[in-house]
Amino acid sequence: MDDTQTPLAGRALLVGLTVALLVGTAAGVYTLGTADRSGEYTEFYVLGPGGEAGGYPTELFVNETATVEVGVVNHFDAERTYTVTLELDNRTEVTRSIRLGPDREWRERLSFAPSSPGSKQVRISLYEGRTASDTPDDVLQFTTRVSAR
Repeated sequence: MDDTQTPLAGRALLVGLTVALLVGTAAGVYTLGTADRSGEYTEFYVLGPGGEAGGYPTELFVNETATVEVGVVNHFDAERTYTVTLELDNRTEVTRSIRLGPDREWRERLSFAPSSPGSKQVRISLYEGRTASDTPDDVLQFTTRVSAR
């Protein structure tokens, strides 16, 4: 091996590593500068009768009242406006307009009573800062079977 080739190869390696380090640092700075680090979000949940996420009323009798507990938590740094609706077979049964400050929670029991037998779709929707006529931001739906007594 020639003494002039070794330093040249070492310099090329050093230049390559330096370029890679600069590109990696620039990519890291860009990622940190453009990433959403706020952790801001809205929490939306529906609890069944047992206070758990599930166990929703799936079998009812005509005119029997069923209840679910709905919650909204504002994890933003500013006040937010929300609308929650409960629909039974595409007919709005309950609408709630909510205004929550930062890190505030709203929780309420919402009830419905199907007036006819059959398979009924229950849909609970959350709208953030808009009316209930727009597309919801989050939806929970389940089917309940309604029997005549």
